[in-house]
Amino acid sequence: MAHTVIERVRDQEALLALFGHDRVRNAYQIGSMGPGYRDYTRHYWMTRLGEPRAVMSVYDGLSAPALFTWGDPTDLGMLLERLGGQLPGRMLVHRYPEHEAVLGPDLKVKAVRKQVRMVLTQESFRPSSHGREIVRLSHRDTAGIVGLYANYPDSFFEPYQLESGYYFGLKDGDELMSVAGIHVISQKMGLAMLGNVVTSPRVRGQGYARHVTSALCASLFESYELLALDVPMGSSSARHAFEALGFDSRFHYEQVLVHRGTGWVDDD
Repeated sequence: MAHTVIERVRDQEALLALFGHDRVRNAYQIGSMGPGYRDYTRHYWMTRLGEPRAVMSVYDGLSAPALFTWGDPTDLGMLLERLGGQLPGRMLVHRYPEHEAVLGPDLKVKAVRKQVRMVLTQESFRPSSHGREIVRLSHRDTAGIVGLYANYPDSFFEPYQLESGYYFGLKDGDELMSVAGIHVISQKMGLAMLGNVVTSPRVRGQGYARHVTSALCASLFESYELLALDVPMGSSSARHAFEALGFDSRFHYEQVLVHRGTGWVDDD
């Protein structure tokens, strides 16, 4: 197509200008350009007459690489068709409603998780009141964290994320009972994406996750103005816990685990 260019883009200011129009929707793309994350991320876009029309971002910093998309669905479909051969064979695709026609319905997938994106500002924050000590976690806590996440195989935790300084935990003696952390952060855009919030199955329902998330949010608000997190659509208890802190639901989307063979197919 005349005047259409598809290429890898390294101009972060240009990308942030696009993604910054909706920081909540594009939280992962924005965060993937921050220190500690940008080295794991590749961005590709399609421009027409010099104007960006679609972007796909591939983040390789997790055991399952993640794909994020932005832009016009038709142009995004062309971008994915042209560059599909450069995508990982196994990916976690964030499939937003406006792109469902491009990333399905013919897409065969390994697993689907329906998610709700929730948002918190300092003005709406209602800290949790409790008497338990919340501690900041570090690499010396890695074994306990990994052991706790073993109860939740859908979690996406890598030890390097502890280097952010934004992982908090609640312990019973030496045993870690609950954790809340971050996926990505962007000081330039004042944004933090929370994640990996889990509690030991034997103490669930006692408010531990709310307490550690509250401590995490209080710390983050010292440097960031907008916080976001994803909650499984079917988990009303988790959603209510975050609503108690002031989080507000904004939109839903799907996390789709894809194995790519000839085309994007399930490997079963």
